[in-house]
Amino acid sequence: MGSRTRRGLYRLGWFAGQRWVCRRGCGLRMLCAILPTDPSAHHGKDQVFFGATVTYVDERGDERTVTIKGIDEADSLQGEVSWVSPIARTLLKSRTGDVLQLVTPQGVREIEVLEVTYPKPAI
Repeated sequence: MGSRTRRGLYRLGWFAGQRWVCRRGCGLRMLCAILPTDPSAHHGKDQVFFGATVTYVDERGDERTVTIKGIDEADSLQGEVSWVSPIARTLLKSRTGDVLQLVTPQGVREIEVLEVTYPKPAI
């Protein structure tokens, strides 16, 4: 976390010693904003947020589909990636049709977002 963010949290009264505390004072080690999210809230939207299933194609024509999950939830064998992974960071906030620059150890690759889907909301 950057020092500017930390200073801002001090001003808001969210940081006390080495423990994160929310405004309710629950004393969590992380911000209270880290709560379970419902990806179906974005159903029908074409912008990539946490929980999205994204299909993209790279410059070689390889098409891949990934689902953006939490750090502890991601299973690469199931096509799930952590939100802190390079591909997820590149995809987040992009939209269908966007051409993005993905930085890899082999160099920069262009990828194009083909489809963004979310689970349907429970009725």
